Amino acid sequence: GREYTSEAREAAITEFMKRSHEAINAAGGFLAADLFGFVTIVDDEQYIGQRFSALEPHLDFVCMMIYPSHFETGNIASAPGHPNDYPYETILESLQRAEQIVPGSGAKFRPWLQDFSYYFNDLRDYTPADVRAQIDAAEEFGASGWMLWGDPFNVTVDALNPEPGD
Repeated sequence: GREYTSEAREAAITEFMKRSHEAINAAGGFLAADLFGFVTIVDDEQYIGQRFSALEPHLDFVCMMIYPSHFETGNIASAPGHPNDYPYETILESLQRAEQIVPGSGAKFRPWLQDFSYYFNDLRDYTPADVRAQIDAAEEFGASGWMLWGDPFNVTVDALNPEPGD
């Protein structure tokens, strides 16, 4: 088989997206793809073949999975501690940095937001206010919508109101 290099990984995924985008657009449809959130802050394929700047031209919607719990302290400049404790800053900065990687992007950004508690490294529980903070950041940025990722039987409904508890 092919050598497993960063170039091969990136080329395989990018070419697949390019061909898919052409075929789907020709049929009158739109192509969306979920990308790991870290690719919004580092334009590198990260051993998974997802280089944001290479994939974005072949997508109509970019659905980056920006889960604050999955970042490390120091990844988000506007978060003075672990990004899990700064959901608003993490979402807003990730979207802004993604826009800097692909200025004038033709794709619409529609992020996945964290609606779950992640217990790795003893991170604290997520609250409706944390989920709402992410929604507010995505909306302030001007995202083309957002989606919540978590337990489908336990959506944080209180976060869907402008002020949790309303």
